[in-house]
Amino acid sequence: MRRSRSLRLLLALLVAAGVSVPGVMASASGCSGNCALGSLQPTSASGSSTSMRFVLSDGASSATLRAANLTAPTGIAIQSPVLTDPYSPTASAVVAVNPGPSYVLELRQLDIPAGGSVTVDLTVPALCSAASGAWALVANQVDNFSSGNFAIDPNSELTTGSCVLSFVDPPANAVAGQNVTSVGFAPSGAPIEVSASDGHGHPIAGAALHLSLVSLGGTAGAMSGTTTGSTGASGEATFGSISVSPAGYYELQAGATGFSSAVSGVFQITASATSCTGASCGGTVSSHTSTVAVSLSGAGSDILSLGFNGFTYSCSGYTAVSGTIGIDVWLANGSSLDLNPAVRQEVKITIPKQIVGLSPNNGAAFYEVCYASTQPFAGGSLASSADSIPGYVGSTYIGLLPQCPNHVTTSDAPCLYSRHKDNAGDVIIVFLAGPGDAWGTA
Repeated sequence: MRRSRSLRLLLALLVAAGVSVPGVMASASGCSGNCALGSLQPTSASGSSTSMRFVLSDGASSATLRAANLTAPTGIAIQSPVLTDPYSPTASAVVAVNPGPSYVLELRQLDIPAGGSVTVDLTVPALCSAASGAWALVANQVDNFSSGNFAIDPNSELTTGSCVLSFVDPPANAVAGQNVTSVGFAPSGAPIEVSASDGHGHPIAGAALHLSLVSLGGTAGAMSGTTTGSTGASGEATFGSISVSPAGYYELQAGATGFSSAVSGVFQITASATSCTGASCGGTVSSHTSTVAVSLSGAGSDILSLGFNGFTYSCSGYTAVSGTIGIDVWLANGSSLDLNPAVRQEVKITIPKQIVGLSPNNGAAFYEVCYASTQPFAGGSLASSADSIPGYVGSTYIGLLPQCPNHVTTSDAPCLYSRHKDNAGDVIIVFLAGPGDAWGTA
């Protein structure tokens, strides 16, 4: 038997979510008596060095804190310490570094009264890429440490390393060649935003970030525009002028020297995006092999997006005629789906005569729809399929659409409604999407 040809169709629901890292501040509350609290955090980072800020507080009820040693983890060299916030303008504090086997920041003649603090700014080589470890702190009432040491508050933030990036405002869906922003299909929307922070959630300024594109499902994408940036005082960098093509499914990866990289949620690049009018959505997209016209029941705030390319998949025994077709309906902010479950959703595919004529099996009956859904079906034989689309948790079905019954209702969808040739010799295929969900959820 000759092999039939099929039309490959991808219907997918994608929601991108970002994660932000809140700031965390230490407080002297974990010890009693003579107590000292230390807080150490990166304030800026470059490829070769990290600027740090060390704050030493006297949490004692009455004792004056005069001396302290801060010992760095092995392999971290303390450089250029400067006392930037002495307790008083007349303070005669002495700041020194003892390289030793492990570097020690030595503070003397501090005279910090109960409840007071001092701040020292220093630099270490590329802390975020160094081995993480805890810094050791000791404090005393006298310079030669002959008195009893202060207890170190266990809330002290003295562990470094594990510098991380995260997407605060991740990329949303966009049209190929237009700006990708954090708002779906809005080229002038709020830009993509990435934050840099240390292991305690403190923001890190001056980190040189770069974005790279991760293509999913076999589509080879390209990104253009400004893909590098530097974090400001808030630890955040924005990217407001990048575009991606061709249509398909992608992720962004944010990187910086010494930081753990961050990967955004999946976003879709489409060939077109049309705002719905009234209670309906309609749109058309064409490639050299086929044209897809869609009529769906959406609300007035919805956006219909169409595009070829996406995940690569197949139905056994059939040869693909068109590229994979992505049909999605989104709320105006690009975040989710909003369809009318009581109205039949129709998709019409036209395969040009020139393509049809390339095969000896050129009758309409030889064409099928190879369908994939990222959402589970409510019932029937389709619900038992264990197939899934890689990268999409919850995808449940890949296969040929069954033929609709003669008296079709919305509960029969998704199913193949009709196949015929028109007067021009084109093959016209109409199928019904799942009621209330173009991705098959009934």
